[in-house]
Amino acid sequence: MNNYSNAKVIFGLNTLIKVNEKRIRYYRTALEKSDDVELILWFNRVGAYLQKANESLHEWLANYGTSNEPFIKSPEVISHWDLIKDIFILNKRGSLLAHCESMERNALKIYRTAVALAFVPPAALGDVQDQIDHLEEALRTLGNLKRNQSRQLQVA
Repeated sequence: MNNYSNAKVIFGLNTLIKVNEKRIRYYRTALEKSDDVELILWFNRVGAYLQKANESLHEWLANYGTSNEPFIKSPEVISHWDLIKDIFILNKRGSLLAHCESMERNALKIYRTAVALAFVPPAALGDVQDQIDHLEEALRTLGNLKRNQSRQLQVA
């Protein structure tokens, strides 16, 4: 593999790692602030999966003779706009689910773009496709959680 291809792959893997680190931080924060057992269980499950996914990406990165670039940690995981929305929206669970869904959709776009533009080495495509499948499953689960919440509100 030439230097250009190697740099491209390193950039792609680092990007996926950073996306996952952002998701991990958000889910940890949401986990700490949530009192909804269903969401706590889901946040724990997704967070554990993301840790394993990043371990896999780190291994692929090590195969290319590098480690990931340090991720600059932001003290704010939730944007100001999301905090303002939470103040005005009585249903915080719904707002939280909507934000999670938006974050997962963005992550899925980045993953698909990295694959489409060959920023993922062919040998790692199986692992990355598993992570894409997990993202799609997470979106389905979030959709189900939102629908179940809507039904519960209608019944009440």
